[in-house]
Amino acid sequence: MTQHARARGRSATVRHETPAQRVEIGAGVVDGVGGIVSGLGGTVVGILAGDRVWRGGLGGRVERSLGSAGRVVCNEIEPHTPLSAAVRLGRRFADAGVDLILALGGGSASDLGKATAAVMASLGRGDAQPDMSRLFARVRADGTVSDPAVGGRPVPLVVVPTTLSGAELTPGAGVTENGMKRVLWDQALSARVILYETSDDNDLPAAVVATTGMNAMAHAVEAMYSTAGDAISDGLAVAGLDALTAGMVRYLAAGDRGEQAKAELFTGAVLAGRALSTARVCLHHAICHVLGAHHGVAHGDANAVMLSYVVDFNEAGAARQLARCAATIRGAAERVLGTPLTETSPGAVLREFQTRVGAPTTLTEIGLPHVDVEDVVSGLREERGVALNPVPVTDDDVRHLLAAARGAA
Repeated sequence: MTQHARARGRSATVRHETPAQRVEIGAGVVDGVGGIVSGLGGTVVGILAGDRVWRGGLGGRVERSLGSAGRVVCNEIEPHTPLSAAVRLGRRFADAGVDLILALGGGSASDLGKATAAVMASLGRGDAQPDMSRLFARVRADGTVSDPAVGGRPVPLVVVPTTLSGAELTPGAGVTENGMKRVLWDQALSARVILYETSDDNDLPAAVVATTGMNAMAHAVEAMYSTAGDAISDGLAVAGLDALTAGMVRYLAAGDRGEQAKAELFTGAVLAGRALSTARVCLHHAICHVLGAHHGVAHGDANAVMLSYVVDFNEAGAARQLARCAATIRGAAERVLGTPLTETSPGAVLREFQTRVGAPTTLTEIGLPHVDVEDVVSGLREERGVALNPVPVTDDDVRHLLAAARGAA
C-alpha cells in the first residue's frame, strides 16, 4: 500500500480553543511582574528558576519587582520534568501556602510549573497520594486522543521565557515517568500571563536560538499537517513560521541581536505555540519525546535534527500543507538574506535553512551517533502524537527515519 493511500484527513468541523492568556513582548515588560502577581491575587509566589537565571540580571529584576511578596524559590529545574519532582514540589508549595507559580526559564521550567499546579490541585481536593497517571493524555481504541481534566482550581501560572521553546503557550505539561514522556493537557493549566523580555538581560544565546527556534518551527509545521488542525491554526502556523524564519536568519546568520530581532523571534514562537495548542503534536514530537525520555536528548536538539526527516516522510500525506511551509520559509529567508534558498522539496528546504543558521541536522552532531532503534520503536507505540499524524506509521518507517537522521540513509 502506498503512503498516499494511507493518508489521513481532517474533520470538516472546526473547533478552536483559545486560553485566557495575556502575552507581553518588549524591553522592560518583566519589570511589571510584581503588579501582575498582585492583580492575580498572588500573596505567596512559588518561583521556578535555574540558579544561573535567578542570579542573573533577569532574576534580579523579577525579585525587585516582587517587592515584599512572600516567595518560595526552587532552583532545581530538571530536563524533561520527572513527574516525581513535580509531586515533591507540589507538596512543598502547598505546605508553604503558595497561591501563584512564577516560572523563569525554558520549556522545562514551564512544564514543571504546570505539572506542579496540577499536583497542587489534586492535593487541594484532599488526595493525600495524588495519582497523576490518571490525568495522562492517552490514545483511545478508535485512534482519538483522550485528555482527562485536571479538576479543582490550579493556581495561576506566570512565565518569563528565556528560550523559544513555546511550552509556556500550550495547556500541556510534558513529564517523564518510568522512562516515558507523558502529557497532562487541560486549558486550566495554561499560563495566565507570559512576559517576553527583549532587553540584554534576556540574552538568548545563539545555540539556544538555533535549537529551540527549530522546536518552535516544528510547532508550526506539525500544526500544519496535524489531522486535528484547522484553517485557524493553519493561519497562525504560517504567520509563526514566517516570523521565526526571518527572525532566526536575522539573529543567527546576520548577527542582529537587538530588541527588534528578539521580538520577531518571540512573536513567531507565540504564533506557532498558539497553532499547536489546537492542532497538537504528531510523529515528529513523538519521536523527540522518546529520544528525550530514553536517551536524555535535549528537546530543542531533537527537534532540530528530526524535523526535516519527518517532513520527508509526511510529504506523501500532506503535500499541499508542506509546500506552503516550504514557500513560507523560502520567502522569509530571501526577504532577510537578499538571496534565495536553492532547494525546493520541503525537507530539503528545512535542511538548507538549518545549515544557513547553524542548526544541527544529524543525530551525530548532537552527540548521539548510536541510537537504540528498537527502544525508540517500542516507545512510540504509546505516544499519542502518532495518532494525529497525516500518514499512519509502521515500525519500519521509524527505523528508516532514524537511519536518515543518523546520516545512514
